[in-house]
Amino acid sequence: MGAPIHLESRIDAVTVFRAGAVITRVADVPREGELFKLGPLPLGLDDGSVRVSVTGDDAPTATEVRVTLEVPDFDPSRPPARPEDVETAEQRVAKLRDQLQQLTREAQRIETLGVVTRPTVKAGREPPASPAEARMALLSLREKRLTAIDDRRDRIQRELRDAERKLADLWDRERSATNARRAEPHELRKAAVIALRGGSRERASRVAVSYRIDAARWAPSYTLRLDRELREGTLEVRAAVCQRTGEDWDGVRLMLSTAEPTGWAELPELPSIRIGRRQPVTPKRGWRPPPQDTDALFTDYDRAAPPEPPVIAPTSTSVLETIDETPAEDQPSPKRKRAAGPPPAAAPVARAPMPASAPAPQMAPQPAAELAARSMTRAGGVMLEAKGGLFGAVLDAFAEGGGGPAGGAGVADALEEEEAPLEASDELLDYGRLRLLAPHEGGRGRLVLQSRRELYVHAIETQQIEIDLSGALAGVDKATSRCLARPLPGAHVAPTPSGYDYAYRASGRVNAPADGVFHNLSLSEHTSSARARFVVVPRESREAFRFVELDNPLDAPLLDGPIDVYVGEDFLLTSPLREVGPGGIVRLGLGVEQRLKVSRNARFEERSAGLMGGRLELEHEVEIEVSNQLQRTASVEVRERLPITGEDDDDVTVVDGEVSPAWEVWEPKDQPALKGGRRWRLDIPAGEQAKLRSRYTVKIASKHELVGGNRREP
Repeated sequence: MGAPIHLESRIDAVTVFRAGAVITRVADVPREGELFKLGPLPLGLDDGSVRVSVTGDDAPTATEVRVTLEVPDFDPSRPPARPEDVETAEQRVAKLRDQLQQLTREAQRIETLGVVTRPTVKAGREPPASPAEARMALLSLREKRLTAIDDRRDRIQRELRDAERKLADLWDRERSATNARRAEPHELRKAAVIALRGGSRERASRVAVSYRIDAARWAPSYTLRLDRELREGTLEVRAAVCQRTGEDWDGVRLMLSTAEPTGWAELPELPSIRIGRRQPVTPKRGWRPPPQDTDALFTDYDRAAPPEPPVIAPTSTSVLETIDETPAEDQPSPKRKRAAGPPPAAAPVARAPMPASAPAPQMAPQPAAELAARSMTRAGGVMLEAKGGLFGAVLDAFAEGGGGPAGGAGVADALEEEEAPLEASDELLDYGRLRLLAPHEGGRGRLVLQSRRELYVHAIETQQIEIDLSGALAGVDKATSRCLARPLPGAHVAPTPSGYDYAYRASGRVNAPADGVFHNLSLSEHTSSARARFVVVPRESREAFRFVELDNPLDAPLLDGPIDVYVGEDFLLTSPLREVGPGGIVRLGLGVEQRLKVSRNARFEERSAGLMGGRLELEHEVEIEVSNQLQRTASVEVRERLPITGEDDDDVTVVDGEVSPAWEVWEPKDQPALKGGRRWRLDIPAGEQAKLRSRYTVKIASKHELVGGNRREP
């Protein structure tokens, strides 16, 4: 196909999960070509999460996608730096640094200039004169000199930053002037190589590439703007977003989700229901058995190659000495075991000679036991002979053990006794990392699973670039850990809904730089009618508290988070908002309303009652007055509480008396222990007042005596 064609792409959409994000890039498909490269992409993306889709009328089909490493190519618009320019820039930086050090030393000397303390005076003698003017002049001189030094220091620091940036640019141009160059770790990027086939190129089509990256998180917040009359409010849904993905999000369609980016779920399997005689269940297989005798594919290659002397393998090598070529990070299970078996008999192993046109490989003797172990694979507890099989080496890489008889007869007998289905692990389905061994390599004709690091090293070697690959990958991991460990801003809470997961979409395109700092972004605005009410508990306080209620305008819940409340153009307060479900009511306290005046007076009377004065009655009368000095009608809720008796106490009773106007029982559901509550609900017009009265009597048997406490209501 030739070299891939570079596609200019941009970030179109981002979905940020509870931890991690999925980024979608889009690019227009050229009319010619079948192999394309889209990049640069961040180094921290998950290679297995890359997905490609092509949209458009009669669009081509993406048949292959693989992730590779790259360093930005040499930019012809930036010519190589001249040596004299680099030397001049270095001298400029050194000179400015010396000037800064000189200013620092000068400032330290001036700061030592201080006013000399007055000498001590002996008792009975007059103190010496104090030169106040000279002292003030000295202090003024020191202040002026320090101010001038600070101004010069600020100017030199700005010049030094510019000079250092210019020098870094010259160094970068000098490194970029050659093909085989030493690249910095921060220059390393990834790219997606995409193969497109079919379709019509006459019509415009677009390719979208999505990938997942871990260095991103978010937390919800809100802003509520109320009018002066507290009748209408605008709820703004906001979010604090932090990302260190390595690429800025400029003008992207943003969606914030409360779900985890990855998870395991078992799909249900619906069994078929048939009428008739029961049939035996056919065991399922992962794939067809590997083909045998793949050496026959290389008959012509061996015939054309010159003969080579055989290599005799030592006989003292056991199966335990075999080399596992599968990297640690690619092993399917940490409980990997090897079974020791009797070493096979020594046998000469002949290497097929190479043709004259082929490059000469580096040959190394291999133990016969190692070759025997690599030719065996374990499936379902039965050793299968896979020598020469197409997937032999792949199965070896994930085998749990390697022991067995030296020849193939024992394996054949085992197969006659029990035939186990061949099952494939998930790693074997990663086709992008499978490589077919060359004819001159041991185990030729087999597919082997390459590690991510091997693929990265191969990509770097093909570009003739020297780079600290381990350092670059470690830097990405460090940046991701810092982003995920950064504490949330004050009063913010991680998005963890109590029920289902929800997604919140921004109404417009937003920006989020990749600096690892939380940025407050506006997602959407919703207008809703507000209902203001006032609550007063005169028995506890004479202050009236403002509350506002409004319906949740979203089809999703409002999650826990801080909410900033404005009344008109004035900022009022920041309050924690608890989760409100879809269709729920948002209730917020807005502090004390000074224009509602409340007074409470209580009268108490004690008398004897009953036959022969055998009962004591404590009669209470409470009078409450509420004055509304607002410019509108106020909906006021006045709360009172009656004394309560024990459950089994029959000698003390509380009897309601006359109440004007009528009240209602009030027992909040969130406080089941609070009993005896009563409340009035009334609307008081502007400039008017309301009077509330209530009477109740506490009856006590004569055999009891009131001890402690207060007989009267305060």
